[in-house]
Amino acid sequence: MARKTEMSGEALAALLRSDAGLEVLEAIIGQAKPRWWKQFARTIEISRVRKAQDEARLRLERLERELDV
Repeated sequence: MARKTEMSGEALAALLRSDAGLEVLEAIIGQAKPRWWKQFARTIEISRVRKAQDEARLRLERLERELDV
């Protein structure tokens, strides 16, 4: 038997402000994809790709420095 619980607005806000906030928001949105969500999701993906590029650049620089030693 499934048990349903209520969450206060304050508790939800705290979750959204946490490091898990994006995952919480994605779970809340679920399959309902309002128009603004597509643009928001793209912005998040761009951020993730840029972070991966930065990490790859730093790794490449480290490897190149090791060649010079």
